[in-house]
Amino acid sequence: MGGLFAGVFTPTEAGAVGALCSIGIALMGRNLSLTKLKLSLFETTRTACMVMIIVTGAVIFDHFLAVTRIPFDLANWVASLPCHL
Repeated sequence: MGGLFAGVFTPTEAGAVGALCSIGIALMGRNLSLTKLKLSLFETTRTACMVMIIVTGAVIFDHFLAVTRIPFDLANWVASLPCHL
């Protein structure tokens, strides 16, 4: 965080440095084995894939809404409703 606030790192670089430092701290504290490292990399990949599937679904849904013009038709219908103030 210090490098990010000081302007030394970009956010992506700061994330990479933070991940490297956390692996280094775990190795120095002897809390990280090869099995645990493989498991954490597997879980990280799994989470990233789930996020990418959600983003892909959102892009497809956005394209569907743009092609069918449902938001525009819905907005026109709401705008045409009588206003009773």
